[in-house]
Amino acid sequence: ALLGLFMGSIVIYPSYYTSFSCIGTACELTCCAGWNITIDKKTYLKYKSIKDKAFTESLPGKIRRIKGERDNDLRYAHFILDENKRCPFLDAENLCAIQRRFGESYLCSTCKIYPRLAHILTGNIYEYSMVMSCPEAQRKALFNTEPMTFIQVEYGEASKNITGSKSRLFSFEKAAQKVVGPYAWDVRSACIDIMQTRRYSIAERILIIGMMLKVLTDENVADNHDAIPPILSRYIALSKSDAFEGTLA
Repeated sequence: ALLGLFMGSIVIYPSYYTSFSCIGTACELTCCAGWNITIDKKTYLKYKSIKDKAFTESLPGKIRRIKGERDNDLRYAHFILDENKRCPFLDAENLCAIQRRFGESYLCSTCKIYPRLAHILTGNIYEYSMVMSCPEAQRKALFNTEPMTFIQVEYGEASKNITGSKSRLFSFEKAAQKVVGPYAWDVRSACIDIMQTRRYSIAERILIIGMMLKVLTDENVADNHDAIPPILSRYIALSKSDAFEGTLA
């Protein structure tokens, strides 16, 4: 039934997205420390049903249920971090003891998806991106010598390449529709277009984008979405001309 929500939907993601894979012990950091790692209900119940007495008896000291208003199927429990803020199942080699012992299918949705993100842009258009707190994601995004390009495919095709995308998209649906405007992708494209204009330095390009965004956040524009496309077109054109030369120092 969940898949039906996305039939006919379009997914947009950066070209480097599908080339990402976790590099494990070769990574200079670990994503299993320093933050609260939530566990979805399905995985929590899966842990409880494991036929391994030593493992199940250790759970009360390593996993805690989330109760109250914040409790839902995706935020059902969380790992209890140790004194060094590390996941209790993170071993000395910075690898997951659960995955090593029981396989990748026993990872919770948080661990399966990170550092991937999914957002609803508008209507049936979804965006996949990556969290830049992951060093390998940074390398894929920032050390790519090719101009940033985006792939646009139907949801069914994209879901083959992106772990856990359906549940994550579903969880973001309500919140995302409240904050993403009808021209979100157009604004993003304009920012990327300006950043790829080599006429000005990187610092100057950021200033141009800042000026554009200041105009877009003006109260008159906020109440009139139809005014957005002309503003975007104007600043893209200006960034490709000498209009700002000598004025951005």
